Amino acid sequence: MNVTLILAFFVCQLVAIVSSNCAVSNGGCKMLCNTQPSGFTCSCFSGYILADNGFNCIDCKIRGRFINILSLNVVPNSNQASCQTECSNTLGCAVSALNQFDSCVLHSSPIIYVGFDKTEQECIDECSQMGNCLTLNHGTNGECLLFDVTYGAIPSISGWSVRSDGSYTIIEKGTCPSVL
Repeated sequence: MNVTLILAFFVCQLVAIVSSNCAVSNGGCKMLCNTQPSGFTCSCFSGYILADNGFNCIDCKIRGRFINILSLNVVPNSNQASCQTECSNTLGCAVSALNQFDSCVLHSSPIIYVGFDKTEQECIDECSQMGNCLTLNHGTNGECLLFDVTYGAIPSISGWSVRSDGSYTIIEKGTCPSVL
C-alpha cells in the first residue's frame, strides 16, 4: 500500500515538471511558448493579444463588424478641388473624399480621414501616421475610415451604430499593439 502512494506522488511530481516545459505540448500555449529560467511564458503572433488565462490568444481586430455612419452629404460628379470646397462650405464637415464613382462624400467628426481603394495594411499605415487616429474601420471594398475617438465611444454618437457584417474589420489603437 505504501508503494502505491509513493508511486502516485512520484507521478504527480513528474507531471508538474513536464507541464512547465515548452517542449511538451508547447507548454499548453496556444501560439508561442517562451522558456524562462523559472519555467515558461506564453505569447502570441503579431495581430493577437494574450488572453487573461495566459495561454490562449485573441485576434485583436474586431472582424465582421462595421461602423454604420451617416455622411453629411454626397455630391455627384465632383473633383478633388470642388470636393474640398464643398466641405469648407458645409457646416460640420470635417473631412471629404472622392469615392470610386467620382462622388464627393462629406463626413463630420469624429471621422478624420476617408480613403477608398485601400488595403487593410494601407489603412493601418494611415492610422499609424496620424497621432490623433484612435480607431480604424476597413472594408473589403477598400473603404478606410479613421476616427479620433475610441471604438467604445462610437455607438454613443447620434445616428451611428456598430453592426455585424463579415466584410469589415475594426481596430482600436492600443488594443492591438503589434498592429497599431
